[in-house]
Amino acid sequence: MLGALGLFSPAAVLAATSVTDSTCTSASYAADLAAVLGTTGTLTFNCPKPADIVVSATTSVTTGSLTMTSVGAPVTLDGKHAVQVMSVDATIVFDHLTIANSAGNQAFYSDGTATISSSTITNSDGSGVVDDSGIMTIRNSTISNNKGRGVVNPGTS
Repeated sequence: MLGALGLFSPAAVLAATSVTDSTCTSASYAADLAAVLGTTGTLTFNCPKPADIVVSATTSVTTGSLTMTSVGAPVTLDGKHAVQVMSVDATIVFDHLTIANSAGNQAFYSDGTATISSSTITNSDGSGVVDDSGIMTIRNSTISNNKGRGVVNPGTS
């Protein structure tokens, strides 16, 4: 009935996609992202041992919403000082994960709505987190040892 009233377009509703990654490799991360980006997606890492996933390109969340979480062993998204790890223009929940060794001006850039919880952002070439003009919530997280400032917030937080 709401669609008939013109309050929303059924075509505009994003599909929900959920992926669980127990392989925890750079290749599986790229495939998992391809499946969940642009949807209302959840990417859950359930790694049997600590995983250092090398990120070869910036993870860009531009539409929809994404929840990324680890329920197994610790997971690090590692930019190897070659790429910025995360850029968000939509909505993201980043939970129980680590971003390390990100290149560029910031490890985690957000112009959307971001929640970082129980996570670590460390050893980046620039600032740890930049919230440009979105809404950022950071809970129980460590942002340290970055060459720039820990958190930069010229927007709203």
